[in-house]
Amino acid sequence: MKYKAVVFDLDGTLLDTLKDLNSSCNYALSLYGYDTITLDETKKFIGNGIKKLVERSLKGKNERLEEVFTSFKEYYSNNFASYTQVYSGIYELLDFLKSKAYDLAILTNKDQKITDSLVNKFFPNTFKLVVGDNPNMKKKPSLDGLDYICNYLNIKYENVIFIGDSRVDLQTTKNADCMGIFVEYGFEEPLILKSLGAKYYVKKAIDIIDIIGGLK
Repeated sequence: MKYKAVVFDLDGTLLDTLKDLNSSCNYALSLYGYDTITLDETKKFIGNGIKKLVERSLKGKNERLEEVFTSFKEYYSNNFASYTQVYSGIYELLDFLKSKAYDLAILTNKDQKITDSLVNKFFPNTFKLVVGDNPNMKKKPSLDGLDYICNYLNIKYENVIFIGDSRVDLQTTKNADCMGIFVEYGFEEPLILKSLGAKYYVKKAIDIIDIIGGLK
């Protein structure tokens, strides 16, 4: 079998984390007297890690970035699952992939500690490897994280199916020249992904089963 592993993005792909990210941002922004942001703005600011989310939320007023970011992390670490939910069809998709003996991993630009907390809550004993943002690796679309996963699983890029929702994820698959499947229910505008060359995209997570089930 050519494809041996399925690597997932987290936010906007496996989990709808938008409201918790928004409320955490707004808590930190309000604490220092900055204007709060809408859900739509939060969605646009996601994709390159939580520090970049906070930086974008400040809209150029970065004098107290580190303080706002610290407050955001403290609040989010205690409120990361107040509203967060698993997207419809994800558990069924994961069960299907496990039944077909695919190795499962997560590659996200989210803070490693918070990522681990989310995965332990929503997906215990599901993924062989969970790679979040840490000082030893560059974030996606760099291939540092995917390299780590491939080395750990003893596979090559060509053996990977990457499932994500953003232009960052799409660029990661292009950099690796691996198969990508993109979800339209996430945080990116679907038309943007299509215009950037996404070949496989689905409206619902459950539809991924048909794509992967049809692979040779």
